[in-house]
This record gives sequence, structure tokens and C-alpha cells, in this order.
Amino acid sequence: MIKISYLLLIFAFISCNSNKKLLVGIWKFESITNQYGIGVKPISTADYMEIKRDGTFYYILYDAEIESSGKWNIDENNLIYSYEPQNNSRKYQISLLNSEKLELLENGIKYSFKKKIN
Repeated sequence: MIKISYLLLIFAFISCNSNKKLLVGIWKFESITNQYGIGVKPISTADYMEIKRDGTFYYILYDAEIESSGKWNIDENNLIYSYEPQNNSRKYQISLLNSEKLELLENGIKYSFKKKIN
């Protein structure tokens, strides 16, 4: 039983580190939709989110006039954003993450991204 618990702990650690590596980069917003697939924010081709290796993030949605930055971290299968200078945080469930796509869920809203290839 102890060996199984130890193996699960190692797997969780490796998975978390793998997610962190995959998250780092520039992500282009594809859509922000509600549970019915209806867009809730306008998206332009210039909108993006950057997740940096140093634990900081920045995103901008030009047409929706939203711009934010702060620090990020992973907690299990959640991306936690700590916003600065507002001093608040938000938790997004990572529903899809691979080398090309990212989907985050928060309170019935789905944020879809495509990774920008340099």
C-alpha cells in the first residue's frame, strides 16, 4: 500500500511539472463561450495570453478592453492566477492541454486557446 501511494505521488509530481512546461508560451485566444457554446466576449486576432517560465502571466483582449497580469501556479489540474495589483486570485480547471491547444473552465465559461508557434 505504501509503494502504491509513493508511486501516485511521483506520478502527480511528474504530471504537474509536465503541465507547467506545456503551459509556458504565447497562447492566442480562440473563443470564450458559455456552457451553450455562445460567445461571451469578443475575440480579435491580436488577443493573446502569455504564460512565462518565471511564474508570471499577461493577457489582453483588445475588443473587450481587458488587460491583466500577475503570477501563476498549478494546483493539481487547476491553473491559479494571482492578479496584481488587485490582490485577488482565480482558479481555472485545465480541461485540455497539449502542445497546440489549451482549454480552461471557470464557472461554466470555457476559454479556448491555440499555442502560437514562433
